Amino acid sequence: IDLREKGDAIGGTTKFFRDARESVITASLNGLVNRGRNTFEQSLLGRAMNDGENLLGTSGYDVGFASGSQTVTYVPPAYNGQTFLSSHDHYIGVDSDSYGYDDLLDNLAETVHEHGHEAPFIAYVSEADVASYRGLENYVRMTRFAYDRGGATSGNLFFTGGSMPGLPNVGGRLIGFYDSAYGEIELRATNRIPTAYAFLYKSAGINDPDNPLYVRVHPAVGFGFYISEIPSYNTTYPVKTIEVRIEYGISCGRDRTRGAAGYLHSDGLWVDPTIS
Repeated sequence: IDLREKGDAIGGTTKFFRDARESVITASLNGLVNRGRNTFEQSLLGRAMNDGENLLGTSGYDVGFASGSQTVTYVPPAYNGQTFLSSHDHYIGVDSDSYGYDDLLDNLAETVHEHGHEAPFIAYVSEADVASYRGLENYVRMTRFAYDRGGATSGNLFFTGGSMPGLPNVGGRLIGFYDSAYGEIELRATNRIPTAYAFLYKSAGINDPDNPLYVRVHPAVGFGFYISEIPSYNTTYPVKTIEVRIEYGISCGRDRTRGAAGYLHSDGLWVDPTIS
């Protein structure tokens, strides 16, 4: 996995720290961290939804999920009596002239499920498509009540109070669930994904080596932001520049079948999206 350092800085002169108010310094540092967070999220979704292979050195590659059209040959292991070819692809184009968002989700769920990965799944969709997903027949809205008619199909409707279970902070806005033919899909919307695109994966849990994406960090600094101070050699104002840096690399995990991305389009072909 390629390891790259990204960062920015404030200051540059001793006078900056002499004249700047504490609130200005704090706001500037917060701005750097926010831009760094945006960059990391773009990198994460970009790797998940891009079938390209990045050359590392002279012969190594940073790869995405199974992609039959790429340089590195990959044949997924046979499962449950089904075998796969090197042309097997987890970047799917779905013809919008004949199919809809429900078919997009079902196709993605099937693509991951056929390798032995059971529901529940998590899908990231575009914020622009939320109304379309909420209108699907198998869309399941979030509720804080459990409804019951005691087994009857009509009559009085009884309900009991409840609450949503604790949900991990995995990004995106939770908009509900979809009851696919292959199990429950948790739907999360983000403006970073353009309309008609979706990414579905099977999580293995926090820091589990079976997760669909890996994040590499440098052991000397770990994950997250760190600060480097450049001195000015002025005894009164000893800091010249404050650098805020983050160093990481992102690639597909050891199992290239745990995720899939889809694009609902009139020609039914996959095209890498631009992550904002």
